[in-house]
Amino acid sequence: MNITFIWINFLTYCFLSASGMNFDTITNGECGTIFYKAPELFRGQYTRSVDWWALGVTIYELLTGIVPFNGTTTLEIYVIIKSEEPKYPEDITEDTLSILVNLLKKDAQLRLGTGEHGTEDVKKSPFFEGLDWVALENKEIQPPFIPERRPHEQPEAELELKTEVKAKLWEDTQWGLDDLKYPMGSSSDSET
Repeated sequence: MNITFIWINFLTYCFLSASGMNFDTITNGECGTIFYKAPELFRGQYTRSVDWWALGVTIYELLTGIVPFNGTTTLEIYVIIKSEEPKYPEDITEDTLSILVNLLKKDAQLRLGTGEHGTEDVKKSPFFEGLDWVALENKEIQPPFIPERRPHEQPEAELELKTEVKAKLWEDTQWGLDDLKYPMGSSSDSET
């Protein structure tokens, strides 16, 4: 897995998170996708340490193809995040294992990146050794993979519903509306 690719993905994530937080700024509120939530997010008050947790989850997912904490319900995922350690693949390097273990520490105070020099501490990790940070920040590094764009235009014939599908869809819609006892009228009927 290319280190530059991981860092670019994380920087994209950071643009979606709260900005202007110092290492000791405490905030609250609901945010984030369940799979990427740090344990302290469930208590409602947290620091920017949650972003370092999300970097750990991102690295894990990019390396393995799965998130480190998963379940069938939101409650189950919450319990797993709070109580279980991820299963690390046996074939990852020592540097990769080290950064994952240190970013996915349940105790936010002990998590890599949570101190006063957070970003610098993470950048100094052996996992990121050799990465040209200035070139990355100046967008001078070519990504290792650029997906092909798919055309947005499709012939109209492909998008049209077949007559029998239209009839069945209308029948199902009428049945569903009748079953829910919704009045079937025009939008102007409901305006007052």
